[in-house]
Amino acid sequence: MAKRRRLKNLADCRRFLAGVANEVRDGELESATGGKLAYIISVIAKCIEGGALEQRLLALEQKLGGK
Repeated sequence: MAKRRRLKNLADCRRFLAGVANEVRDGELESATGGKLAYIISVIAKCIEGGALEQRLLALEQKLGGK
């Protein structure tokens, strides 16, 4: 099983997911567990993307004198 890592950005998620895929391929991790981890990582990645978009939108609104 992969060691604990902080998933702070999309690159972190990509590296972690690649590690999971390698472990499944090498037989170190069951495919069902790998699939569950892949799903969780994809949810985390979407949250990171959403947070980044939200920050950019807020910055644009402030520049335009909006909310």
